[in-house]
Amino acid sequence: MRIAILGRDVHPPWNEAVKNMAYELARQLTRLGHSVLLITTEGEGTITEGGVKLKTLPRPGFGKAAVKTILDMEEAGELDVVHLQNMIIHRNLAPALWNLSRKSDLPIVAYCCQLPTLSLSNWFHVLRKDPKEAFSTKLGMLAPAFITSWTIRRISLVVASSSFIKRKLAASRPNRTIEVVPPFLRNDRMVFRAASAEKTREHPQILYLGNHKALRGEEDFLRMLSLVKKELPEVRGRIHCPIESLRFSIA
Repeated sequence: MRIAILGRDVHPPWNEAVKNMAYELARQLTRLGHSVLLITTEGEGTITEGGVKLKTLPRPGFGKAAVKTILDMEEAGELDVVHLQNMIIHRNLAPALWNLSRKSDLPIVAYCCQLPTLSLSNWFHVLRKDPKEAFSTKLGMLAPAFITSWTIRRISLVVASSSFIKRKLAASRPNRTIEVVPPFLRNDRMVFRAASAEKTREHPQILYLGNHKALRGEEDFLRMLSLVKKELPEVRGRIHCPIESLRFSIA
């Protein structure tokens, strides 16, 4: 299958979960024999990394340029499906999505691994902790619910990372199926590693790799880790952030 994956800043070097997931998806699909083109920001040109074909476009006008790239590939018979990584929260690409769905017959699949909207109380929580984060990356998530509903209706298939995210999206996708595909954590491997830790003298670890964030950052990771350790006490957590003081291990 010939697949285009669309997302901003989705190529090394990165340290954000959504970007890592999109790039790893491209890499694994390539390993399975699919032809994958990753369309993302930064510079211009096409290069190959880890078997993945990479098309980088300028940040200004990225959405318009990405749509043109996809339409040209469709016209040349070089594309079967478009994958949008966490598209639901990227409001600034909504016009490009509308334009693509209007001009193209290609199916559009979106993977949603974050809440589509942010409540005002949560936004104020972020504002108190980190004003820069509140106004730079979270302001767009205060968009009215109808924008989320409109965006989702332009997509052929919505895939959620959890049943919780699926429930949050369901109101915007009436009478349509939302698939659930969990991200990379494989519980069977975690259980196996935890059970064999005594033999190997190694503790299975869960890694937080990302920027410091007031929302969906280190605090949420620690809450998740405390829940996992109730079932798998041998599991250890490790946080790596760009801020030196935040690089530590959790026993």
